[in-house]
Amino acid sequence: MLKSRQELIDIRKEYAKYLTAQQHKILVCAGTGCIASGSLKVYAEFKRLLEQKGLPCLVELKKENEEAAERNAALEQKMRSLLPLKEALRKAENELGSLKAKYQKVLEFIEGLKLTQKLDEFLHPIGRGMRK
Repeated sequence: MLKSRQELIDIRKEYAKYLTAQQHKILVCAGTGCIASGSLKVYAEFKRLLEQKGLPCLVELKKENEEAAERNAALEQKMRSLLPLKEALRKAENELGSLKAKYQKVLEFIEGLKLTQKLDEFLHPIGRGMRK
């Protein structure tokens, strides 16, 4: 229990040191995606409200790891360079599908004319002769 007014003042000073030693900090993301989603507006509003209310709080922008950002940019550039190849591959797949369909129609036509055996003999004359 307190015995004097001076003790109360001393305790108050002691606790005031602890309170001022603590610093509150608000980190707001400043990565590319966060900025695109409006984090700079959030940052500005935090600063405005804290100043308006006189609250001792530090507000900082937390930037992406620069190394990770560079790596992401390099990967993004590589992906962009692959887009033409992806498009060419898609076209080649479409053409291949078209050729397969035409090939299948030709085979069906040949089978319809009952020329399958003659075509096989024509394409493999040596193999046929050796089997006999």
